[in-house]
Formats: sequence, structure tokens, C-alpha cells
Amino acid sequence: MTGSRASIFPSILGLSNETLPFAPALREDLQACGLVMESMEDWQKIFLLAWHRLLNTHRDLGLYLETCLRCGACIDKCPYSRGGSNKNLTPLGRMELAAALTREHFNFRGAFRKSDFNRFNLSVQTLTAWYSSFFSCALCRRCSLYCPLGLDPAAIVRSCREVLTELGLIPQTLVKALKSYMTYGNAQNISPEDWTRTNASLEQRLEKDHAQKIKCPVDEYGAEILFLPSALDLKEHETTFAGYAKAFFAAGVSWTTSTHAADADNPGYFLNYRTMARLNKRILEAARELKVRYIIWGESGHGWQIAKNYMLAMHGSWSEGGYLKAPGPLHFYQWAWHLWRRGAFDSYLNREANDKRIVTLHDPCQYGRSTGLLQEPRELLRASCNFYYEMPAKYSGENTLCCGGGCRAIADQTEEIVSASLPLAKVIASMRGNVGVNCLATGCAQCKTALKKILARYGLELDVSGVAALFGNALMSNEPDQKGDDKV
Repeated sequence: MTGSRASIFPSILGLSNETLPFAPALREDLQACGLVMESMEDWQKIFLLAWHRLLNTHRDLGLYLETCLRCGACIDKCPYSRGGSNKNLTPLGRMELAAALTREHFNFRGAFRKSDFNRFNLSVQTLTAWYSSFFSCALCRRCSLYCPLGLDPAAIVRSCREVLTELGLIPQTLVKALKSYMTYGNAQNISPEDWTRTNASLEQRLEKDHAQKIKCPVDEYGAEILFLPSALDLKEHETTFAGYAKAFFAAGVSWTTSTHAADADNPGYFLNYRTMARLNKRILEAARELKVRYIIWGESGHGWQIAKNYMLAMHGSWSEGGYLKAPGPLHFYQWAWHLWRRGAFDSYLNREANDKRIVTLHDPCQYGRSTGLLQEPRELLRASCNFYYEMPAKYSGENTLCCGGGCRAIADQTEEIVSASLPLAKVIASMRGNVGVNCLATGCAQCKTALKKILARYGLELDVSGVAALFGNALMSNEPDQKGDDKV
């Protein structure tokens, strides 16, 4: 297959898509996203020079690769390595792949070996091993938590993906999401017209259900808050989106979403720093255009990770015009918890509205291990539910088990996700058996979608709900037995 409908590397190297675990992106989609070089004949040179640049730019990469003890403590902590026979699909295997290439062509400080200077030899087998291995990682960072030296294999994975992205060797699912964001301002292929129409429809239903004018504004100039939900919530988990609207209404604040940047999810996070920053810049552009005072993130694990850990570094100035009042990004949980502690929701909150739910919380990996967003969702659940139970400490907080939902490259590989999710399913089943849990709450839209599949696969009949959905239901509920986001 040749031409714009062809995947670049299979056509150049004679590979078939059947030999790769994820179908590579098409040339036309890469070109639309600005991710493909004019000529790929020198792909070996591009690959090695990109890795050389990263080793010199991020000094921790060489340090990690050189320091790793190869002890294997990370292997059984990764859900995707449990029982697997492919070493390259383990955290240690990925470290070894990167270290082997580094030892062959460079030293660990990033300098070319003299014998390799101006000699760019790389095998097709190495290239396909990198593609198969590094795009199979969910970036959950559970491996880093248990490393005795505190090394972070996820940092290696992201750097290796930068190299593959330079070549245009990227899973098609990721590039589709990226193309959607660049076209529509969200990763779910929701056009600005459909975004506005869906919000208007939800607003009408909320008014009908609650006899209150609960707004879902879009592109409203001068609103106090620019809100960044996961677009997946509007598409698949509408009661979470309704929970946000109820909370803003109860607090009496003006808010809006923006069609220019409608999504907290950022596909660039899974590819390279430049693309991540490029998409993230749209948020500040929307804030500047609408002249808001706060930017608040919704339930998106990696979206909040980017905001918390990268946003100020990526853009230098948080508010060049001085219009933003908060000194940095805010999460919906932080905002709601702050107001709840001050009594702002006292006249609305009714915990009995959730009395038919016996709730436990699954911490998204990016909250538990990358941003420390742990106390606030628990306080909101305790404020809105009479029956809330913690998972065992060794499976919650920073020890949370990955559900597999955070990596778009494998999100469609349902059987791979569910086969790796058996430990998590066992924990949920034990919570159901021990305390009668019938509602699994989580704070990430990707987690909700993945957990639905996991529970259905193992026959566990629980509701899957966003924390914001439960909080919103306690603020305003039609029926005490109204269900959460999804029944599986």
C-alpha cells in the first residue's frame, strides 16, 4: 500500500501491519498533525540523532539507564508484566532496550562513541521492538514506586516515544485523537457545533429535572471560571458533567467551557513534549480570549498531571495579561473541597440522596503517583455519601492498581487490558463481598471507561461513577436511587 493512505514505516521497510501490535498511523493523518518528515530514507540517522539530543537534554535518562541494578523489583508490580513471557513488555525490559542501544552507539552521558560518529546503523528489529514495547506501557508509574533506587522507567518510556514520534511511527489511535484535538479542540471528534448543542440539551434536561436554571455555558465571555472537563465525560459519562454543572450552580459562580480548548485530555502527553505543549497552549489562549479569572480541570488523570507538573514550565508565564487570579492550575476537587469547608454547599448537600450506594474509590494512577490528589476526592465522597469505604491501603492511594485506561495506544486492546486487570478485579470483588460495595467511584474519565469493561468482563455488577457525579447527586437529586455514570 502506498500514497497518503499508507503507514510510513511498513511501506518503507516492507513490514505488514500484522507484525506490529498496534496499527501505525497513516501518512495523511501524520501530515495533518505536522508529525512527518518529508523524507524518511535516513530514518536510522533521524532515530539516533534524536536519542543523542534527548540524552544530552535530559541528563537523568543516562543516569537512570546506567544506575539501574537490573534487580527486577519492578516486574511483578506492573500489571502488564504479570505472567507475560515477553521481557520487552516489562519495565526492566524497556530499560534494557534503551540501555542496549545507548551502550552500542553512545556513552551514558550522551556522547557518540568515536567508532560510531557519522555511522548510523540500526536494525529494523530494534525499531519494531521499540515500537511494540514503548507504546504498550500505560505510563502508570507503579514500577517507579517500588524501585529501590527511585528510578522512573516511565521517564525512559516517554523519551523513547519522543524518538518514535520524530519518525512518525505512532499508533493510529493516538494520531486520530491528536488530529481531533487539533481540528475540534477535543480528542473525541466533537465539533464546536455538536459541543454547543450537547451542552444546551443537557442544560434543558437539568432544568426539567430540577426546576432550576442550571447552566452549561459555552464560550461565555467574562465568566469567572474556564472549565476543562474530559470531553469523554460529555460523550460517555454525562452524569459526571452534570455534577460539575450542579456544583457551579450551587456555589453561585459563573463558568464556561471553550470550543477552542474543550478537553482536559491531551494526546500529546503520550507522544512528545512539543506536541503536548502545543495542545496545552490552547488552554491559555482560550482563557485569554474569554478573560476568565480561574482555570479548573475536571476528571482527567493525565490532563491534571500535565497541568500540575508541566504547565508552568511549558509556558513560562501563567497569566501574561494578569487576568488570572489563581497563581496556577486548580482541580475541580480542590475548588469544591475549599468551598465545602467554608460551608458554601450546606444549603444543598443531602448525603441521603446517595444512600442506596455503598461506595469505594479507585484512585487514578496519575492522581495517586504523579500529583498527590488524594485527600480532596475522599473528603468530597464523605461529604456526599453516608456509606463510603476505603480500599485496602496496599491497593489505594499511591499503591493504586492500574486499570489500563490511561494509554490510548492500548485502549482498544480490550482483551489485553482485562487480562492485566485481574488483580484489580479481585480487589473490587473482595470489597463487594466484605462490605457490599455496589458503586465504584473514580476521578478519571479514561478510568471510568476502562473499569466498565473490566467489571463486565469479570461479571461484577457495580455502578461506575465519577466523584463529581456523586457530589452533584448529593447537591441536587431527582430520585434517591438515581444511578451513577454507568451500570455494567
